[in-house]
Amino acid sequence: MDEELKVTETTEEVDAAVAVEEVKDENIVVDAVVVEAVKKDNKKSKVIEKFARHEGDTGSAEVQVALLTQRIAVLNEHLAIHKKDNHSRRGLLKMVGARRSLLSYLKEKDIERYRAIIAELKLRK
Repeated sequence: MDEELKVTETTEEVDAAVAVEEVKDENIVVDAVVVEAVKKDNKKSKVIEKFARHEGDTGSAEVQVALLTQRIAVLNEHLAIHKKDNHSRRGLLKMVGARRSLLSYLKEKDIERYRAIIAELKLRK
């Protein structure tokens, strides 16, 4: 009788330990998501700093092209793995079109800025 009780306690202790490990794993996943979001925002901030024309510039054509190029590269990697993800593919095509429009705007307005952004991002060969 005592042996059965010990087995039951041991099983309960194991279940408790498993539950604790699951909670720890969930916390690690949440922390990883938060860390990834911070890294992503940090990358975006670096791109904005690099291509900004003046202090606080987040909307110039150069910054928008650079951010779109970064997002396009990430999505391109995603689509290399997930070949049947047509919803993301559509988003990629829309981003490429938006980048093309911004580049054509820059080309018409200021050819030097256009050439500088193309050279910096290595978009044309």
